[in-house]
Amino acid sequence: MKKRMTVLFLVAVAFVFLTAVPSVCALDMISIDKSAYTPNEAIDIVYNGITGTEENDRCWIALARKDSAADAYMSWQYASAGDGVITLNAPAELGEYEVRFYRGYAASEENLARERILPLTVSYGKTVDSVTTDRADYLPGQYMAVTCRGVTADAAARGAWVAVARKDGAAGEYMDWKYVPQGDSTLWLDVPNEAGSYEIRYYQARTASEENLADGLRAPFTVSGERPGDSEPVYPVKNDFDWDLLEYAPGTQSWTGTYETNYRTLYLRQSGDSVTGEYPEWDNGRLDGVTEGGVLYGYWYESPSYSPSTDAGQLVFVLYPDGQGFRGWWRYGNNGGWADWSAGTLNRRQASAWAEEEIYAADSRRLIPDCLRDADLTQPITAAEFSALAVRLFEEIWQTQEIQEKTPYTNIEGHILQLEIEKAWGLGFLNPISVETFNPDAGFSREMMAEMYCNLIKACKYDDFTRENIDAYFLPYTVTGHFADEAEIAERARDSVIYLTSNALMDLYPDGRFVPADKATREQAIVTALRIYEAETAAE
Repeated sequence: MKKRMTVLFLVAVAFVFLTAVPSVCALDMISIDKSAYTPNEAIDIVYNGITGTEENDRCWIALARKDSAADAYMSWQYASAGDGVITLNAPAELGEYEVRFYRGYAASEENLARERILPLTVSYGKTVDSVTTDRADYLPGQYMAVTCRGVTADAAARGAWVAVARKDGAAGEYMDWKYVPQGDSTLWLDVPNEAGSYEIRYYQARTASEENLADGLRAPFTVSGERPGDSEPVYPVKNDFDWDLLEYAPGTQSWTGTYETNYRTLYLRQSGDSVTGEYPEWDNGRLDGVTEGGVLYGYWYESPSYSPSTDAGQLVFVLYPDGQGFRGWWRYGNNGGWADWSAGTLNRRQASAWAEEEIYAADSRRLIPDCLRDADLTQPITAAEFSALAVRLFEEIWQTQEIQEKTPYTNIEGHILQLEIEKAWGLGFLNPISVETFNPDAGFSREMMAEMYCNLIKACKYDDFTRENIDAYFLPYTVTGHFADEAEIAERARDSVIYLTSNALMDLYPDGRFVPADKATREQAIVTALRIYEAETAAE
């Protein structure tokens, strides 16, 4: 009796012991091809030696955060007996993770084969070769050039950016910043106004997190010294200006010449690296400066005091690549924000006195095409020149390039303005001139110009306007008065003429007549283009 009880007791103890011990993992090997992956990158997990028992127990492989609980996992797949490959995508979030093998269906500590865990990291890897600044020390309130080289396409797509920050500050604390494009680029950022130690940081994606700074790319710099006050003229230097405002490489021609600017006529003379000038029509202004590489760094002075900061200040002019004008900026004194001061060249003696002011304004808005830049503006405008002017006006309002359309004109092949004529035809501007009478180098009447400009206005106002449905649209107007020769206007042009004159977009002659049969002149066309531009852009 005792002996039998002893045997039963030992069997019971053995059963309890065996059920408390997890089964031995028969998986021979599990591996991945590398230890670091980018977010969402495919991970090929190779395994060998899974037994039929493990397959029957629904064994599986999963991704999980490093050191997380057995039942905390992410993506997963069942594994089959023998050898195989499972592909899982790396998590989207940066961090430390691991590949796990579970012997059975349940995500339990007993089923987790901890001896087979494979660690891995999710990071962006190398996304830029270098980030550098153009100087190690700046004055408060200047600008700094930050050069990024070798930015990857993935980094640019994720919104990689650079920022100014205090040295050793938190990842989420920064000042001025800009996105970086793929490849090599130079970006201009604001230098802080307060002296101290700072750094340029490179963030590998849009979030300002510590993980996005993991590659440690930081360019230190300091801010020290004091900005010059506004009491004395001081020429600006390169780092006083935000060069992201410029979109072209400067020309290298001489500055000597006459420029029509948004501050009237400017006369400049260059001698060596020194440049002096006057713009007498605007507060008897004058300027002086030095030029380097097509850039003029200078100071302007105006009446009555000719002193900073209210009547003098800094300027930066940059020659257009062809030397026929400049893009410029000015400011009061030696500090503060920059305002526009730009110019194209124009011989003012080639325009009538009544038109000069508005022609200067049109030129400063880049409304005058190159074909009219050195022309006598008092002369009739040709159909080709009007095409170029009207298309330029349309594109300045809408900031778009229209696709050319095959025209019915047989006499424009090889014409220097063929593309502009084709665009104007496609947009419906030229309909008033018949196909039979169209001559690209001939003029046309004032009433025809009125019709063509009204077609342009319709194209700007109505999204579904086309050359074929011109007559379906009407520009409403209020008659402000009649003029002496109104009866001489062709019926087809009457609404267009009255619309333009009643809205002060096109002028009568001083004697109160419109003279519809007169040839339209270049200056009349330019002035009307400016007024339409101002009316349409103001309406936006």
